[in-house]
Amino acid sequence: MFKISKEDTSEDRMILYLLEIDIEGTKVVKFGVTRRKIEERVAEILTSLFYKTRRFHYCYPKRFKTVDNALDKEAKLLDYFKDYKYEGYKFSGHTELRTVSLEEAVEAYDCLVKEDKLPERK
Repeated sequence: MFKISKEDTSEDRMILYLLEIDIEGTKVVKFGVTRRKIEERVAEILTSLFYKTRRFHYCYPKRFKTVDNALDKEAKLLDYFKDYKYEGYKFSGHTELRTVSLEEAVEAYDCLVKEDKLPERK
């Protein structure tokens, strides 16, 4: 028999991920959530981008962790970096792209996941 805990079936317990994608020389960060394996979601994003540009792009999955309140955390990260919205190609997942440095994105992600708050703006 399989044991299923309440925590495992939570509607909002998903993988919160942070990707760095190089889109034709522009490095962007993508925040997102998924219930699937991270490699499946990344393949879907890169395939969608391929159909737009006819090129395969570099992608670095920097962070991916199963967390509670994943949708809320994703929304907080996207709002935190709202002034850095990517305005290039339109493809599956493009609305969650931001043109911030990977270091700044990782700092915000780690702080939110570990301390449930975002760092003070500099």
